[in-house]
Amino acid sequence: MLGPEGIADNYPTDYVLGENGTVIVGIVNHEQKPVNYTLEVELEGMSLPLPPDHQYINLEDNETWEKAVTITPPFEGKNMLLGFSLYNENEKKIVKGEICPPYRDLNLWINVSQNLSEDTSIIVE
Repeated sequence: MLGPEGIADNYPTDYVLGENGTVIVGIVNHEQKPVNYTLEVELEGMSLPLPPDHQYINLEDNETWEKAVTITPPFEGKNMLLGFSLYNENEKKIVKGEICPPYRDLNLWINVSQNLSEDTSIIVE
């Protein structure tokens, strides 16, 4: 994951309700075979919409996918978990009625307020 400047830094973590921020998500297939991936984004456990071409990604071996993903948080809060989960659909299995954990994931902690003058902070996990 990259911030809007294309480096692994300066992720947008302070949002104003109704406005958006952008991160760059990159996926590289090193599985030595074609892989179907699914990308999911959640804020505090609530799924955020993604365009189909950002949600379902098919990559050949050594192929790279890199796209800007726009996040528009739908509610206010502090230190909220914004999670990005990548699933390898070729290996995704249902175990005892539950879907297995993501193939890869990354979490950002964000603040969403009515204005940016409220207390802000950044934490990347």
